[in-house]
Amino acid sequence: MMLSCIKLPAFWLLLNACLHASPWAAFASNCTSEDQQQALVDMYNAWGGPKWRNTEGWLDTTMECMDSGLVLPAYCCWHGIRCCLSSTCSERDRPDIDRCGCEPGLVWDIDLDSNNLEGNFSSLDHSAFACALFGLRISSNKLSGPIGQDFTLHRALGYAELQSNNLQGTLPKGIGEVFSLWLFDLSANLLGGTVPSDMCGPDTKLFFLSIEDNNFSGDLDLAACTKIGYFRGKGNNFSTVFTEAIASLPMLRGVYLDENTLAGIIPEQLFLGFLPQLEELGLYQNKLSGPLPVMKLYSMKYVSLADNRIYGPIPQSWSRAAQPGIFVALETNYLSCCGTNPLSAEELILTKDVLRIDKVYQGVNYSAPLLPPFLELSDELEPVRVYPRQSFRASGFRCPKLRLAGQNEIEPAPGNPADSLQWFLDPSYYM
Repeated sequence: MMLSCIKLPAFWLLLNACLHASPWAAFASNCTSEDQQQALVDMYNAWGGPKWRNTEGWLDTTMECMDSGLVLPAYCCWHGIRCCLSSTCSERDRPDIDRCGCEPGLVWDIDLDSNNLEGNFSSLDHSAFACALFGLRISSNKLSGPIGQDFTLHRALGYAELQSNNLQGTLPKGIGEVFSLWLFDLSANLLGGTVPSDMCGPDTKLFFLSIEDNNFSGDLDLAACTKIGYFRGKGNNFSTVFTEAIASLPMLRGVYLDENTLAGIIPEQLFLGFLPQLEELGLYQNKLSGPLPVMKLYSMKYVSLADNRIYGPIPQSWSRAAQPGIFVALETNYLSCCGTNPLSAEELILTKDVLRIDKVYQGVNYSAPLLPPFLELSDELEPVRVYPRQSFRASGFRCPKLRLAGQNEIEPAPGNPADSLQWFLDPSYYM
């Protein structure tokens, strides 16, 4: 399945806009270079330093370290360590790049991604780096243990990339107190429990949060994360996510909650004007049911509702998502052009069996159109995508692609054929 990605240039421009307003220089610095050097040495020893892939410079405390014309402590030239360069930021400086707004010589960034780190994450002395550390990138290693309460001490941390480790336990309470945090990636770990309601504090800047492929469960309440733009929560066990509070997240652009245990009827709020910037929505493989809600958004670029228990016809309002370049996956549901008197949403959610389409509906309206007015079948065939849970035998089927109605009357542009509509729908919808 195609997954869309954030465009990095725009992503970092947004980050820069947020961080320029950060009052870093106002923080009273209680960190010292002596404490930081010792904390780095302790981290090296606790995380299997001799076995790291790159140990250049580490533990050499006498080396001369020059950076941008400044003489800095030796540890500032150890592999993966960058230090602050200026205590003030000019109007043209970018705090996320220029390492300004913090005491020169204090650690600004720890980047030891994919470096064979192995040990307990809580061995890191957060208090030694809390005043100036802006970036913590230690993904794709073998770190284990809990995140720990000391993580909440950070006051300048802009991004923390801890994904693809073996972190365990629950998220610390008060994590929203790290108000400077803009990007937080915890995906592909072994974390569990519920996501605390104080995930975002009153002065939150959190824009990107990924906790996918963990063991989180229960209700998820992100109502306080008013600045969040992208949330990735695939591969957990969340049961309730969508409440009326979603209307308080006007900056939300992308939500991925595939492969959870979400059940119930998709709320109308998801596709109404409450989320004017929503572009990406992934809800694949859950237990959502009921009819498709009215689509009132023109911003959508990616919608995956595949492998749920949604029934009924496709509303005419979904023509807003029927445009070249927009990805819409509706297969492996109980959608039907012509079925009447379907089972209730509650019955479909509770059933453990895969029902045939004729067992979902009590009757057929033979006068109903086979497709909504904005869609038609093209002359081009494609293999039907086969999933373990499917209401019909599709293996080996080749069915027509969907296209916008009336495309046979339009001369296709070079490289942009008329049959390029990326909609995926079970053939049982119209057969």
